Amino acid sequence: MNLEEVRAQLHEHARQSQEETAQIYDRLAAMARRQGDERAALGYEREAAQERAKPLPNAA
Repeated sequence: MNLEEVRAQLHEHARQSQEETAQIYDRLAAMARRQGDERAALGYEREAAQERAKPLPNAA
């Protein structure tokens, strides 16, 4: 495995991890909304958006 392949794998792992974290925030937002807590839901949605906006390390 060469350096570029390692970088590509690390980048993909970071992308997957970032998306999984954002999805957790999305689920928390949906749960808060079902419980009638709009303020918390908006906060979780903001966290999800911030997570997705973070630049990924090891960009291939």
